[in-house]
Amino acid sequence: MLVIHIGPRKTATTYLQSNFYRSRKELLARGWLYPVLSLKARNAHHGVVSGLAGIRKGEGALVRSIAKAGRVARKRGANILISSESFRRWSAEDFVTLGERFGQSEVVIVYALRDPADLLLSVWGETVKNGRAASLKHYVRKHLSDPEGSAVLNCLNELGPIADHPKLSLKVINFEALRKSGEDVFTVFCREILGLPDRKPAEERLRNPSFSPEINDFLRLIAKQTDYDPKGSELLFSRRFSRTHDAAEQARITETISRLGAGMREDVVIDRDASWYAGLEAKVYARLGSVIVPQPAQPELFKRGTVRSYSYDIDALAAVPEIAALVETSIARMKTSRQRFGRTPVAAAWRYVRRLFSV
Repeated sequence: MLVIHIGPRKTATTYLQSNFYRSRKELLARGWLYPVLSLKARNAHHGVVSGLAGIRKGEGALVRSIAKAGRVARKRGANILISSESFRRWSAEDFVTLGERFGQSEVVIVYALRDPADLLLSVWGETVKNGRAASLKHYVRKHLSDPEGSAVLNCLNELGPIADHPKLSLKVINFEALRKSGEDVFTVFCREILGLPDRKPAEERLRNPSFSPEINDFLRLIAKQTDYDPKGSELLFSRRFSRTHDAAEQARITETISRLGAGMREDVVIDRDASWYAGLEAKVYARLGSVIVPQPAQPELFKRGTVRSYSYDIDALAAVPEIAALVETSIARMKTSRQRFGRTPVAAAWRYVRRLFSV
């Protein structure tokens, strides 16, 4: 069996991948291979996603690595588990092809279902951390203009073709139920998907924290003023920001923007009690209810009530001298910051060598 965890973003994917990777030996002993298929990626299988062209053709070093992992799994009598939130861009037939490259005819796709309104706000925050500068107001308006057509709000756009494909199985983790119960998502994943009821997380530290609205817009200001190119950097500039600005400095930035930018706030409201929200929930339950784990006690999957958030007009913020000075200081600090050893070429070379001899 090949299990492909496809996310989506902001459903503890980084946390899961970290635990999958750090639990590789224990998982293999219990019948699950979490293979190393890329010499660059640390915990996840993003390299498999970017290697789709070669996978379709059945050619290249990645395909050979995939075939090798398949042979190791068969030799050990193990199933295979891989994970990347970027798999959501693949077609159902691509998943079938990947299964063939692994030598696996049974392919299970695993998705975590989160409340759409919360997910929309969280995904916007992630795009900001990746260096993109669209305003929250614009981003939300774009998705609310066509909720059913939105890839963030309507999971059926991604999962419908998978659910319909005769060679694929689908499992949906009820992420909202886990948040409500407080259960650990890694433990639940192992129990419900891998059939391992007693697995505990190896990595408990929060891996991908969120920022305040003020810090999000401060990052948007930095990205805009530095013409940051997300595709041209190996290190997210939000991580560099976090390493060069401690909690006290972030609190000072938050307070300054909140105080001086009060008249520049743009409020955003999402009404979960709107008819389109209930209609979307009903369609999701009707289509996926039988494959949701843990099974919901009733058809209500999502929260109710109004979601409120806000962002700022960053052009107006940039015109405030005190805020402009903070941005200038932060840009200079981020440019001159030293890399941690784990991000140096020496450390990268060491990881490369270790993965070269791993499966």
